[in-house]
Amino acid sequence: MAEKTTWIKVDRNILDWGWYKDANTFRVFMHLLLTANVKPHKFMGVEIKRGELATSQKSLAESLGISVQSVRTAILHLKLTGEVTVSQHSRFSVISIPNYDLYQGNQQARRQSANSQLTVDQQQSKNIRNKEIPSVYIPTRADIADYVSEEGLRADSDAIFDYYESVGWEINGKPIKDWRAVCRRWKQYEAPKPEMSQEDHDAEVNRLLDILEQGGNIYDTTGSS
Repeated sequence: MAEKTTWIKVDRNILDWGWYKDANTFRVFMHLLLTANVKPHKFMGVEIKRGELATSQKSLAESLGISVQSVRTAILHLKLTGEVTVSQHSRFSVISIPNYDLYQGNQQARRQSANSQLTVDQQQSKNIRNKEIPSVYIPTRADIADYVSEEGLRADSDAIFDYYESVGWEINGKPIKDWRAVCRRWKQYEAPKPEMSQEDHDAEVNRLLDILEQGGNIYDTTGSS
């Protein structure tokens, strides 16, 4: 007898997701949604919560039929835009999907989340009205796309917009005053340079992953990690 069929929910808004056209990143994220815990349980003495998965880059690569390097790059993308967080253990990693309950929750949970966010937004709006905040222009998705195109930057304008939109257009808690500089820095950190070989590009991605895994800031231009 066949096992009972299970399924996950996928919102149609994913069509507008910044990584939708990146085949490996999209596949890795879908695989994580499909294999994340529905209920918490322990693995090697570590509690793996709902919306989390104990795995390794090698295991993910084997399951998806792609290279370990492709998995590392996809995980870096997902970490940059807040879709996943990763905690390291001696023999495995735990990948968490912070919004798993929002993605997979029932309608009541979604309404509660929406109502909670509305309350937060209203409070933030009230706080903004009650204090003086310097005027800082927040670019639109079209602004980013136009600037990247005009400057010939080798960067994904959607990825830039989605990431900084997710963190409130702030760096280290401070509003971004020069969004064009952010686009140029994204080119430096995220995009492979024309003269860069695939081997050098892979090494750069690995370096950025190491910084992130140690809690560092890859956008720190002072030279410290």
